[in-house]
Formats: sequence, structure tokens, C-alpha cells
Amino acid sequence: ARNLRDGAGPLHLQELEHGSLRDGDGSIGMERLTSLHQDIEEQANFIDDVFDIRVHWPIDKCNCHYDNGAANFSARHGEPQMETPFPAWILANGDDLQFVVFFLGLAIFGVLERVLPRRSVDMNRRRRWTTNGLVTALNVAALGFLPISFIAAAAWAAQQKIGLFNLMHVPSWVVVAGTLAVRAFISFGTHLLNHKLPWLWRIHRVHHLDTEVDISTTVRMHPLEFFVNPFIGVPIVLLFGLSPWVLAFYELLDVGVTLFSHSNLRLAAAVDRVLRYLIVTPDLHRVHHSVFKPETDSNYGAVFPIWDLIFGTFRAKPRDGHERMRLGLEELRSPDADRLITLLLSPLHKTLGKSQRDFDRVPRHATATTRTFSQ
Repeated sequence: ARNLRDGAGPLHLQELEHGSLRDGDGSIGMERLTSLHQDIEEQANFIDDVFDIRVHWPIDKCNCHYDNGAANFSARHGEPQMETPFPAWILANGDDLQFVVFFLGLAIFGVLERVLPRRSVDMNRRRRWTTNGLVTALNVAALGFLPISFIAAAAWAAQQKIGLFNLMHVPSWVVVAGTLAVRAFISFGTHLLNHKLPWLWRIHRVHHLDTEVDISTTVRMHPLEFFVNPFIGVPIVLLFGLSPWVLAFYELLDVGVTLFSHSNLRLAAAVDRVLRYLIVTPDLHRVHHSVFKPETDSNYGAVFPIWDLIFGTFRAKPRDGHERMRLGLEELRSPDADRLITLLLSPLHKTLGKSQRDFDRVPRHATATTRTFSQ
């Protein structure tokens, strides 16, 4: 009320006590004005808490004049002003942006991996891409049926004031960095469990049955994986009270980086040597798709390799080199590995064929993770 002005100066609270606010349709008494003010503040506080946006409603921009103890509005209210519009923008457009980045990335990396291929072997594109395209289409459709997302869980936690970051008063950069680190850990930990727990491996191995790795492998996953993984990640999101808009930003990074890391793209050795410690590169992730079990059980990170470095699962180079290494799984290397029905029924079978991975012997030069740091 102290910010309501006319041409003469401020309209004080005392002058409103017996007056009314008029907007052309009727009058709004002081009690109603107070109620409206409280509603606006509650909404602004909710937006601030959930999305980390500072909202100001410039009431002083209303076109008002004072007349016989009443303030008459000409109904030209100011628009909400946001000091940090990016969080609102990424939350409002995140889903659409993921589709844009995905299909744009498919086109860009699809061309680049043809122009600068890392492996010049026969990629069996016709057979593989047909199956991988069908699996990708199924997964895109499955996304519409997910019961909950990390972002929705984080927004609920912010509203309920639960979770570490929602209870602590820390600088915004701490929340941003912490959310990115914890979200990266969720990807790392979930991926690790997918390899270590037999019932999860039956679902996840669909991704590893691809006998080559290129952009079509990116979303070659069993649809059940999208429904199982949130049960692992959502409790962690709630525990830490992760920022919704930072999670939306991470999901966008995840789409772009995973397309990049699955591409059959050759990077300059000097570039990869530095970049692989910042984000997951194609050479780094290709090691994870090796048939050699110690290499399959490495490089679990999806966007950032930080947790692989911390837990000692980082492996910079494959034993047999990128040109000669075998990709996929030894248990199934026939054309059945690219049959849609085989992939969809994978969770029902303990093994899909005779596995030789456990008979692999780890060479001495490949056993120490610390040696990969210098390679």
C-alpha cells in the first residue's frame, strides 16, 4: 500500500483504512487488499523456493489516482519481473529442448561419424539401425507413461521444505554445483547397480548387446529401464532436495553428451586426453562397451567422469586398442543380438547364450586403474 502512488505522491496506509480500491467493476476494501497482497506473496515465495527465481510485482507501476479517500485503478498492472529468467525458461521448455537437442544431435553426429570415423570396421548399419530405431521409438513412447520424474520429485521436495538443500541457507552456486554432482552420482550409481545386480543386468544388457557403437546405440535400452531407474534415483533427489531447474539443465546435458559419447567419432588425441576428464568422450565410453569384462565394468558415468575417477572405475584406454577391440557381449554375437523380440524378452532369461567373459584374463598392464591416468 505504501508503494501505491498518484500524481501528488505516496498513498499512505492510513488513507486506505476507510477507503476502497476501485477497478471499474466495483470496489475492493482494505481487507480484500490485504488478502490479495498475501496471495501474491505466497505465490512469489513458492516460485522462489521451488525454482530459485526472485519475483517482484511492481505495484507502484499501476496507473492509480486518489479520489475522496479511494484509490481508483485504471487496471494497468505491472508485469512480474524475474531477476533470473533462465531457471523459469529451462523448466518451461526443457522437455521440448530435449527433443530438439536429440534430433539435431542425431543429424550432426550422424554426419560427423561418417566423415571422421573412429572405427573403420563394418558397422552393419542396415540391420543394427533398423532394430535400434524401433527400440528408440518404443522408449520415446514409454517416456510418456513414467509415473514420476526427478524434476517433479525435486519440485515437490522444495514445496514441502524437505531435503538438504531446501533446509540450508547456502549460496546459489553451491546448490547448482551440488545438484549437478549428486545427479551425476545418481547416473553413476544406477549404472553400477545395473551391472552388479543380476535382475537389473538382464534389463540393462540390451544396451550392451549391440556389437558396434554409434549414435543409434544411444537409446537402445529396454523400456523397463526407464521405469526401474527412478526408484533408485528419486529417494536421493528427495534426500538432498536437489534444484528442479538444475536437474532440467542436467537432463539437457545428458541428451547431448550421451549422443556424443556413443558416436563413432574420432577426436584429436590431444583433445580427448584433456576432455575425457571433464565429460564422457566417445573413446572413454567405448571402453565400457568392450566384451572384455574388466573394461565393461568401468566408465559408468553418463555426463561427467568425476565419480569414476573417485571410485577407481575410470579406464582411459582399452586393452586391444580402439580399432581392434571387440564390442558387445560374448554371450550373443549372432544376428539374434539385433532381433527386437530377443531384446524385449531379455529380462526373462538368465543368459542368452554361452558366455566367455568370465574366462577372460586381465593382463597386468590393465589391472591398475591408476596406470590409465597416465595413458
